[in-house]
Amino acid sequence: MVNPSPRAPGSQRRSVAREDVMRFTQTAALIVLGLIGGGAFASAAGTRDPGDIPPSPISFASNRDGDHEIYILSAGGGPLEQITDNGCDDVGRGWSPDASQIVFSSDRDGNFEIYIMDADGENAVRRTYSPRYDFQPEWSPDGTRLVYTSEASGSADICVMNVDGTGHRQLTDLDCYHACPGWSPDSEWIVFDSQRTGNPDIYIMDDEGGQVRNLTRTPEMEISPSWSPLGDRIAFQKEIDGNWEIYTCDIWGGDMQRLTYTAADDQHPAWSPDGTQLAYLTRQDPGPYHDVWMMNVDGSDPHQLTDHLAQDWYPAWVPLGTGAVEGSEMRRIDLRIEPNPALPRAEIGYDLPAPASVRLRVLDAAGRLVTDLPGGRRAAGRHVLFWGGEDAHGRPMPSGTYFCRLEIDHRATTVRMALIR
Repeated sequence: MVNPSPRAPGSQRRSVAREDVMRFTQTAALIVLGLIGGGAFASAAGTRDPGDIPPSPISFASNRDGDHEIYILSAGGGPLEQITDNGCDDVGRGWSPDASQIVFSSDRDGNFEIYIMDADGENAVRRTYSPRYDFQPEWSPDGTRLVYTSEASGSADICVMNVDGTGHRQLTDLDCYHACPGWSPDSEWIVFDSQRTGNPDIYIMDDEGGQVRNLTRTPEMEISPSWSPLGDRIAFQKEIDGNWEIYTCDIWGGDMQRLTYTAADDQHPAWSPDGTQLAYLTRQDPGPYHDVWMMNVDGSDPHQLTDHLAQDWYPAWVPLGTGAVEGSEMRRIDLRIEPNPALPRAEIGYDLPAPASVRLRVLDAAGRLVTDLPGGRRAAGRHVLFWGGEDAHGRPMPSGTYFCRLEIDHRATTVRMALIR
């Protein structure tokens, strides 16, 4: 059990930020517990406007009852549901795509390991047996694999394994901390934070550990990334003006946008299933306590969802099976490329459930535009076109990795493809 470690009011902000980095990236300080105090969960009648209710349930870990357990905040504004209840710390942030199971880390066997349990907290099964901590698991959108942080090598590294615990692979191998891994919507890329250059930055790599790219490269610290379910943006927390704020950027590291401007620390952003909102944590002042908040993806309309003098941790939206909010017109964009690798000609296909404005582009491995493919206003139905491995001027492109990006109205998806000549 981790001992409580309250922070005295008036502590220097810079030291808080540094300690937060260690807390997020070093398992020895994986969970900083606050003193259990008074307060009430903000779901009682009359305490929340209808607009405060999240469109999908949100799970989070909290030590409000003495140790960290997993809770669910109902989408309908009902009572808080406690999923785990034991004398150990359970910290979960990963749901199976069909929302039937939760992957989480727990020290119930004396060491933080990865477990899977049913959504009601029953039938917990251990998946790792490491002499050191394994934590921060996330389920792949295709339902087949788990990515997590492990200290088995002596430092914190990003690892993947099959859902049944087989096929363990370590993807990073540097003597520094890597943490907070998350999947791209197509389950082919992993976003994470790393101190490999000395300063924590946001990186992406493919699911084999290759094609590593630094997205942020700033003098400030950026950690705790989360990939949009639409595939087009990454949310993260950034130290700025002496505390943590929430930012987003595109998948190439450009178009960086600041979403929060508060005196408190805003941390751990998590995307809603339809990509329109973010849940996140805000530190209460004074003290080390965090509450769960939500806001629109442009930073507007922030709402407080929990209100308790305790440490709420790792918010995660409960998926609704289809990757979208029930009743919403948002659906997963199905972009298909055949053959892939292109040899050197590829057929690109997509389906439109209704008429929509379409833009289709080919980008190189650095995110630079290679060519625009025919787009514009398109009718509902199946659409097929071809790319012959050429740029906008008809010049043949060399063999290598490229990306096909499809934008439909305000949604987008990106698929990796290889060109072989």
